[in-house]
Amino acid sequence: MAGMGVAVLPAVAVAEEVSGGQLVALPWCGLDLSVVTQLAWHKDKWLSPALRAFLQVTREMMCGVEPPSREDRAG
Repeated sequence: MAGMGVAVLPAVAVAEEVSGGQLVALPWCGLDLSVVTQLAWHKDKWLSPALRAFLQVTREMMCGVEPPSREDRAG
């Protein structure tokens, strides 16, 4: 397998490489590999510009998924 390999990665992580022909996306038959992702930070702590930018990009990539309401988060 010199120079070859297989990895299961999020499409967003490799979209540029797939569109550029460096990687090939293979069809997946079988289990649904969806995952839950969560972010947490202290509401009263300072956020660096880099972290603010990361959070903004993350919100944009979530394609309109709204965070749970305060009532839902309280349990």
